[in-house]
Amino acid sequence: MKHLLSFTLILCLLSIPSAAAQSPLELFQRALVQEQAAGNLNEAIQLYERVAKEAGGDRALAARALIRAASCYEKLGNLKATQLYQEVVRTYPEQGEEVTTARQRLAELRRLPPNAVAGNVSSIVGPIFNTYCLNCHTPSRNFGIALGNLSMTDLTQNADAWEKIARRLRAGTMPSPGWARPQKAAIDAAVLAIEAALDRGHAQVMQIASPERITDLELASRMAAFLWNAEPDATLLAVARNGTLKNPTILQQQVRRMLSDTRSERLNKFFTDWLRLDDLDMLGNPATIRPEWSEEFRQNAQRAFDRGKELFPEWNDELRQAMKRETQLFIDYQIRQDRPALELWTANYTFLNERMARYYRILNISGPQYRRVNLDGNERAGLLGQASILAMTSVVNRTSPTLRGKWLFATFLGIPVPPPPPNLDLFKPEGSIRKAIEAHTNAPSCRSCHRIFDPLGFALENFDARGRWRDEDSGDPINGTATLYDGVEFSGPSQLRSALMQYSDAFLANITEQLLGFALRPQGRRRPEAAVYAHEMPAVRAILREAAAADYRWSAIILGIVKSTPFQMKNIVP
Repeated sequence: MKHLLSFTLILCLLSIPSAAAQSPLELFQRALVQEQAAGNLNEAIQLYERVAKEAGGDRALAARALIRAASCYEKLGNLKATQLYQEVVRTYPEQGEEVTTARQRLAELRRLPPNAVAGNVSSIVGPIFNTYCLNCHTPSRNFGIALGNLSMTDLTQNADAWEKIARRLRAGTMPSPGWARPQKAAIDAAVLAIEAALDRGHAQVMQIASPERITDLELASRMAAFLWNAEPDATLLAVARNGTLKNPTILQQQVRRMLSDTRSERLNKFFTDWLRLDDLDMLGNPATIRPEWSEEFRQNAQRAFDRGKELFPEWNDELRQAMKRETQLFIDYQIRQDRPALELWTANYTFLNERMARYYRILNISGPQYRRVNLDGNERAGLLGQASILAMTSVVNRTSPTLRGKWLFATFLGIPVPPPPPNLDLFKPEGSIRKAIEAHTNAPSCRSCHRIFDPLGFALENFDARGRWRDEDSGDPINGTATLYDGVEFSGPSQLRSALMQYSDAFLANITEQLLGFALRPQGRRRPEAAVYAHEMPAVRAILREAAAADYRWSAIILGIVKSTPFQMKNIVP
């Protein structure tokens, strides 16, 4: 009778409808029944992920639900488990028990062979290609990648193409807007299967090649060149001469010491290039008007310069340098204080002096010295709220949602946008910029691309062409509502930032790849088209797997770079 009652209770719980009125805790209990009583792991995963999404302020329940969902993924042999454990560590750092569990599981999963939980590429990726991709990527219209010709047995035969596919799937930009899309879980599984297969293939090649490694003294020189643009100091040399620099504990100590040193400002060079901060120097500079342009273009540019001077009379070198300095101090703080990399986009503070505080209409800041200032609200959180970025991605007399969207694609998602086709009509905006751009890009040949990146810029229209906040444009209220390429709607900079955070893995992969390429430059790496080679991408993924347990703090990412095979190879591929 006791067993009969238990079974009846389980049947009753399983029959509860999935009504929207159920609380997150009730949904969590339903998920437990599906997982532990019914053994329906896929249904349990859906419920757990819904709990995490709807838990609101109950962060403990959200973290617990993600742990359970990750456990279900592990039972299914799905690498999505790693992503969810990483999310717990990154998003819920105050939930001690769940974070400890997540880190333990991440450590265990890292010890598994690369193919232990990776599905067959053909069985996972093939259905997605057939259903969602091959209708566009036909032999005569392949958009740069002939998907039908790619081998799914040895991905290293077309490693560049597969890395490009994984990058775009990870960033959520494929399939294109307007086309049917697979579930995000299916896309995530495809990315993990592709990357695992690439890692296995490249690992086999590396075992055969067995590249020669550098000595401790050579490693010390490379580290100093990378982090300080200098020679090794006495402390680093002493460790190298003792032959203990490659000891994991000592190497970590040296990396942290070097990052806390003022000489690590050398990394500002990387961030200046990566963010394209020097483009600020060209804003409002008449030298940008080129003599080879047509007379119409030159006259239009001159009118734009004259209008820019009227609209922004305070724009000068002093203000330009103040904007740059804010961003450089912000980044330098992130590195020296060893903050998580995603805080570049989410930090609700910045560094201001009186000049910049007045520009942002922030009170009670006086004097020329910069200091950390906590921000009210989160419209200006992170890089997307800083005037240097907002001005640099504008033109001389107006905002440019297109430039801002393309900049985010390249910087956050790691996907450069191709240049526009030649012989475009001259853009002559009238009224609000948003209305003008939507009218100008209405042609099908333009809309197919602009609907991907323009919405990112529309969400930033509350910031004018020099980064000041505004509520109107040409008499029209600012409309910051837009739709992300994946169909998610958002409005304004705060919601845009939240929407982008759903693709934080794309940013973390991009910044790590770019930093690794920068670290190899002093050794002769010169690749303007890409930071690293396809065969080096497994090293990027290994760096990220290890850095996940440390919440992707800068010391963990940079330590991973210093430990990586590309950095420690005797002969660097140019």
